[in-house]
Amino acid sequence: MIKLALNATSLLSPLTGIGQYTRHLALELMKLGEVDLDFFYSSGWSKNLYTSPSHTKSNLVSKIKPFIPFAYELRRFWHRYNFSTYANDHTFNIYHEPNYLLMPFNGPSVVTIHDLSWLNYPEMHPTARVRALNAYFPRSLQTATLIITDSEFIKQEVVRTFSINPSRIEAIPLGVEETFSPKTDTETKATLQQYGLRHNSYFLTVGTIEPRKNLQLALTAYQALPSSLRKHYPLV
Repeated sequence: MIKLALNATSLLSPLTGIGQYTRHLALELMKLGEVDLDFFYSSGWSKNLYTSPSHTKSNLVSKIKPFIPFAYELRRFWHRYNFSTYANDHTFNIYHEPNYLLMPFNGPSVVTIHDLSWLNYPEMHPTARVRALNAYFPRSLQTATLIITDSEFIKQEVVRTFSINPSRIEAIPLGVEETFSPKTDTETKATLQQYGLRHNSYFLTVGTIEPRKNLQLALTAYQALPSSLRKHYPLV
C-alpha cells in the first residue's frame, strides 16, 4: 500500500479547474485500492475527501483578505507550518502537489503545472498570485522529483522557460468525466426549461468570471452574428 499525501486545499472553495483536477485525481486513486491517501486542507488533515466546498468560509476569507497586509504570504506560512508539522510525524511514500507550489517535504514529491499564464499574461491575474508564483515556483521545480503538465505544449514551455531537463517532466493529458457525453432532448428538457432554452439551440461559454477567461471576446464575437441567428441561439 502506497501512502500518499495530497494537498486538497483547492476543494475548500467553489471548484475551479484545479479543484476539479484534484477531486477527480483523488477519486480515481481511491478506486485503485492500492493507495492510502491523506488529504491536507490548509489548517489540518483528514482521511476524508471533501465533496462540497465550504462556501461560508470561502466567502468570509474573500471579504477580509483585501484588508490584511501580506495576506497571501501569511496564509502560505500557515499552510506550510500545518503541512510540515503533520507530514514530518507520518511516513508518506510520496507527496503530490496539484497546485504549482510544493510544501516542504522530506521525500519524493510530484507537482502538477497546469500552465504558465501568470508569466505570459500577468495582467490577467491578481497581483498577490503573480508575486507568490514568481517567488516560490522556481524552487518547486528544483525540488520536485517529478513534474506533471496537462499537455506536451506546457511541458515544452516549462523546459524552455526554466531550462528543466525534459526527462523530469511527464505530460499527462486531462481526462473527461463520464457525465460529459451527448444527451437526448428528453434528458435535457427539465434543466433547459428552467432557463427558457431549447435542446441544441444555444451557445454555451464556461469558466470563472475573470479577465483571463476572455469573456469579452466571446461577447464581441456573439454580437457580430446576425440578429436572427442570435435569436435562435442565445448565448449562455
